[in-house]
Amino acid sequence: MKNIFRITLLVLTLLSITFLPITNLNAERFSPWAIERLVGKKAPEFTVNDLSGNSVSLSSFFIPSSNAQESIPEEYIVKKGDTLWDISASLLKDPFLWPKLWKANPQIKNPALISPGNSIRIPSKEKSRRISPLPGEDVTTKAILLNFWATWCPYCREERPYLNSLYKEYKDRGLVIIAVSTDRSPRKVKAYLKRVPADFVILHDENKEAARAYGVFALPTSFLIDRRGIIRYKFMGLRNWTNSESKKLIEKFLKE
Repeated sequence: MKNIFRITLLVLTLLSITFLPITNLNAERFSPWAIERLVGKKAPEFTVNDLSGNSVSLSSFFIPSSNAQESIPEEYIVKKGDTLWDISASLLKDPFLWPKLWKANPQIKNPALISPGNSIRIPSKEKSRRISPLPGEDVTTKAILLNFWATWCPYCREERPYLNSLYKEYKDRGLVIIAVSTDRSPRKVKAYLKRVPADFVILHDENKEAARAYGVFALPTSFLIDRRGIIRYKFMGLRNWTNSESKKLIEKFLKE
């Protein structure tokens, strides 16, 4: 009986400290399925703040020049399993622009039901967007580990030394680590970093825009995004980034 009580208490504790608060948000966007379907696709765009309050857009950052223009097709052929959310995230770099796609395609009566093989017109004003790199980063040579975390998450704290070590070892080989905090208060993040420092980029996602775009519902969650801006791997939960398995994966990832 004691063992059952202990197990129940442990499960409730893990649930209480691990999951993101998603009040008033669409829980369907925060699911393992939502995260899984991002693998192999273009990393969704989002705009968050750095700890100085400056806006930072995580655009299609692996383009040879920051002045390049990315061409977006006028039409897109729907594939099996596509949703307007997916198409908007992939082509327009913002999943929340899906109503624009729906409005531009009156033949779609129900946005939740689009048939494979049909073509969708892409709104002309969204056909191209300027590519901008992260501040101080050379977008022609970098691959990214995108990590979602929070100050209240004990597993995120435990993972931090592994990420610091990984960055020190691989930064000269083109690996950038971007850790996006989902805390409400930037002051709390700054105070936390004095106790638990990070050697890599820290951004602040106060409005959960980035977390929504990536379907994040548990912390920590990480994504490996290659030099073309494609999500190659996703990881939910604490990971030892310094063990042999992780290093083999990073070595393979940096060669892709």
